[in-house]
Amino acid sequence: MYTNYADIRSRISEEPSWFDESAVPRYGPFKPDAVANFYAREAVLVLAACQRCGRQFRLAITRPYFKEDADVATAICHRGQHYGDPPNIGCCEAGPSTTVVELEVLEYWWRRLGYDWIREASFEVGVVSEVMSDDYRYEAYYDVDRNPEFPLSFGSIPKEPKGAQFEELVTELLKRYPAAPREAVEAALRSVWTERMFSRRCFQLAEDALAVFQWPGASTHFS
Repeated sequence: MYTNYADIRSRISEEPSWFDESAVPRYGPFKPDAVANFYAREAVLVLAACQRCGRQFRLAITRPYFKEDADVATAICHRGQHYGDPPNIGCCEAGPSTTVVELEVLEYWWRRLGYDWIREASFEVGVVSEVMSDDYRYEAYYDVDRNPEFPLSFGSIPKEPKGAQFEELVTELLKRYPAAPREAVEAALRSVWTERMFSRRCFQLAEDALAVFQWPGASTHFS
């Protein structure tokens, strides 16, 4: 359970715009360089709701909740990103000691330490977490374009277009476009490959690049 920070909130008439990683009330637009963790390499603004009363909050996250996830991006892809207790503002009697249900990633930012923040919208998805998957507000997972999840592994793609994720995406594209030469599929992937992009979004963009060729025998659904 977090501190209620009533000494801060009582002196400011407006409601907090968002809360940082320690549920400290913050005012004004969210900025990744305003999070509490000065050394953060990721900064995420999540829309979440109190499990008990449904009061919604905008919450900042800079670290994965579970140690099995290497970073916040991976946690989002695994549906394992969780904030914990809601901000202690008295939203309901039990709220401060319950938990929140993560509904949507509103903003995802990343950087190399010492460099400018970069926003990557492909991680701005809903629903964020399976931690409270028995909650009535839980729904199927969709990507940023509201498409159902593809049967691909989760995660952000690496810097270079190679390795296991690259091969997996190539294989899936060849299934959908069986007449397409492997060289064309690889070229399409490389043309849209951007470090830190959500793998499923990369697949969509590569598929768009291939679709203009109108390969014969292309199927409209995954097998």
